[in-house]
Amino acid sequence: MTDQLCNYLLAQIHSACALVTPSLMLGEYSPLFAGFCLEEEDPLTTPVCDLVPEFIGLEETFRDVIKSGQPFELPLINKAEHSYHCLVSPYDNPETPLLITFYNRTEFASLKQEILQQENEIRILKARLSAQSRNAASGLIGESPALQKIKRVVERLSDIKTTAILLQGETGTGKSTVARVLHYASASEKEPFIEINCAALPETLLESELFGAVKGAYTNALQDRTGLIEAADGGTLFLDEISELPLALQAKLLSFLETRRFRPLGSTREKSVDIRLIAATNKDLEKEVEKGRFREDLFFRLNIVPLRLPPLREMEEDVLLLADHFIRHFNIQFNKKIKGLAPAAKNKLLKHSWPGNVRELSNCMEQAMIFKDRGWLEADDLTLRRTTTETDFSLPAAGLNLEKLEKKLLLDALKRAGGNKTRAAALLGLSRDTMRYRLEKYKID
Repeated sequence: MTDQLCNYLLAQIHSACALVTPSLMLGEYSPLFAGFCLEEEDPLTTPVCDLVPEFIGLEETFRDVIKSGQPFELPLINKAEHSYHCLVSPYDNPETPLLITFYNRTEFASLKQEILQQENEIRILKARLSAQSRNAASGLIGESPALQKIKRVVERLSDIKTTAILLQGETGTGKSTVARVLHYASASEKEPFIEINCAALPETLLESELFGAVKGAYTNALQDRTGLIEAADGGTLFLDEISELPLALQAKLLSFLETRRFRPLGSTREKSVDIRLIAATNKDLEKEVEKGRFREDLFFRLNIVPLRLPPLREMEEDVLLLADHFIRHFNIQFNKKIKGLAPAAKNKLLKHSWPGNVRELSNCMEQAMIFKDRGWLEADDLTLRRTTTETDFSLPAAGLNLEKLEKKLLLDALKRAGGNKTRAAALLGLSRDTMRYRLEKYKID
């Protein structure tokens, strides 16, 4: 035992321990040992065997510990209605070669049982996580046909690590979430998930960030730098906003995808890694190719498995399931007791067009719960963006055909609701019966 550890034990108010001289006299001791064994009149040089009745007759045993260096344990020392164990250990100091430590046997057994219980709980949690990982889509919330399709594709892709995956969808549709679900569905806890937003860094920094650089490759490159591709070895690299990757780096990325080998900036030595690549974009890459802003060969390499994430307005009543999820999340984060959404609040969420998608919904729920502590969230608690469809209407000077406008609004609502008539009725503020009447009136199936 080191002097540092011994001094630490002697200073602890919860540790009953003491040092003993070669003549078996008491040396330094901890505060708890004093209350445990000493009376006020006991001098510092009291024979240690006089302090504890169970020590009487063990003088030779203590001396053998000093000579042999082998510790000795004495069980069942009764003090203050508790059973204690005593451990007599050698200590590498000629002036005090013995260390005596008392520990509560009852507390020790209790702690041991608690440790075993926690180990069992950890095993159960790991088993649950393993079961969840086999269901890759468990992290995706919603029951709409659009999301069910996403879940089926995610399940198929979870065990395929070699094929690049392209996630497409509007801003805020959860591309990063889907990427993480794909990763954790088949990855162990040690496999890395590395994410980078290609629009967040200038071209001069992006290359070294992705591929790494060697010392002296550029100004202020004072040491070798590991790139994110190498850091993701064995795991997943998620390139968000891949459409913003400069053309020069697109060529280098394509070369890496085809060979799984790359050279850090300024190096002549190739490195190889084994990663899964997931890319995401909120743009139409085919149009970007036509405009010359994205390499066609890289597009084909990434587009092996395209996955379109639907906007929130196409996910029908999933908006309410997601809202409930965010309420549970922020209840924990903010220590609130919100029960859920009142009927008027639900209707308000269903009518909104959600241009910001899931991210906008999350922000809306977070803001509402900051200012409310308990009860139900009402419609007035929800602050929503005012969209172009919600602005005040002004009749054109030349007038309009009301029936044509009404029919167009019905068709637009059905399209936005993915064909779901209940959702379309909510978007237009109509009851189901009124919606059914108007659809029959204009012979809309």
